This record gives sequence, C-alpha cells and structure tokens, in this order.
Amino acid sequence: MVVPARDEQVETICSLIPAGPQEGFAAVELGAGAGVLARAVLERFPACRYIALDGSEVNAYDQPSRLSDQLRWLTDAGFTGAGCFWMRAGHAIFGGFV
Repeated sequence: MVVPARDEQVETICSLIPAGPQEGFAAVELGAGAGVLARAVLERFPACRYIALDGSEVNAYDQPSRLSDQLRWLTDAGFTGAGCFWMRAGHAIFGGFV
C-alpha cells in the first residue's frame, strides 16, 4: 500500500510526542503494519516502551469511521487535546494524550 508523504507523517507524529529524547513513556500504535512509525519513534526516543499492534485482515468493504467520530471517541475515553494534526489525500494523523 502506498502511503502519501510517509516521511512527513512520521516526522509530524514524532514532533508531537511531549517527551525528551531520553525520557521514558509508553506509546501504543494500532494498525502498525511494517513498523515504520515504531522504528522512527524508538530511534528518536530509545527509552520509550512501544506497543505496536497489527493483524487485521484487509477487507475491501471495511470503511473507517469519520474523523469527527473518532475524535469524539478519544475525548469520551479521557484523552486530552484530541485533534487532527495532519491530513492529506484521505490520510490523517490524529490522537490525544493521556
């Protein structure tokens, strides 16, 4: 699968992490794929405890939920600062902080 501006996405996510390079924290990535993001985060933050989950089968009929719904779910789950930080060609970087 071709991901538009993958390097830009990875840099955006890494720059949003509110930690110093040697600071310990935990991160969870859902839909980790080949681990491109995990590798970049762990290179920049070697003390990070990174949990990368993947394993769902590709389903041509699976449609992701609307971004507004996903942001509301993050807020309802207790995440602060939930928002969309990058968007291009139907791909978005969004999240929040616990």
